[in-house]
Amino acid sequence: MSGYQKSQKPTSCMAPCCVYPPAAHSPGFSFPSSSWTSSPAAAVQFYRSWLSSSSTSSLPGIPEAPRQHTVPLPDVDEVREHCVNSRSSWAPPKPFVVDHNWFGAPNMTTVTLHPLLAIPQRPAAAPSLKWDLLYHPTVAHLENLSIPHGDLSCCAMRSSETDHVLCLQSLVLILPLLPVQIDIRAAVSGTTHHGSGSAPCLTVIDVLEGLYWGLRAPIEPGDFMRLSESEQRTLLRACEVRCRCLPEDERSRHALRKVDYLARRRHFLGIRPAMSYEVPRGMDGGEVYVVELGTGDV
Repeated sequence: MSGYQKSQKPTSCMAPCCVYPPAAHSPGFSFPSSSWTSSPAAAVQFYRSWLSSSSTSSLPGIPEAPRQHTVPLPDVDEVREHCVNSRSSWAPPKPFVVDHNWFGAPNMTTVTLHPLLAIPQRPAAAPSLKWDLLYHPTVAHLENLSIPHGDLSCCAMRSSETDHVLCLQSLVLILPLLPVQIDIRAAVSGTTHHGSGSAPCLTVIDVLEGLYWGLRAPIEPGDFMRLSESEQRTLLRACEVRCRCLPEDERSRHALRKVDYLARRRHFLGIRPAMSYEVPRGMDGGEVYVVELGTGDV
């Protein structure tokens, strides 16, 4: 460091950026000789000496700050009276009322489904029919030995008001969020409704077999291509499981069927009338029913 000499700052760098000269009429102030402006250091020294000797608290030459006018606060009694009046005129908001008619809920009192087709009333209750939709309904009947065979030949629906069987000859089954729509019609050799002579009635076995064969229909290639990549993988895994469970499907293991849409949710819980927003366009809501499914853990 001995070889270097510390440079001295020029005196002009020590002067402030802005210098407000005091007014000439300020008390106790007099300008020095005109030579003080030639030396910034002398100007700074002059201001320091003047500020230390001046009795005034404000800098000379700087205008005073504007005076803030105070606003008187209202009286406490007036504020209390205003709050009471505002509270008395306040009306609570009206509660939100759900318009059930907007959802188009079906009239559940007009139709009573057969117990083998109806959804359990309690959520934790097991369905009346334990059925894996992968297998034919006759296999399900063998697993449910407590169900009389005659119940499968009963009419699927009855009127809740008169308790008479409904001579329903067809209905449409849909599955929530799946591109599956199954048309079911009464078998020609089905049960005959005694009040109407020869008109066939849609039976329980008609509904079960119609659902089974409807799910055995193949999936169209266009429907498969519209699925996402993850959905396609899930569908292919479900197809492999089905082929392992059903030896007759091993020969056509590459043929996707609509039952593969269900994956693990293949267990039948029952059917219910469709809501108005679930009914496909151009159909009557009274003929459309929704199939509810589960994983079989109940």
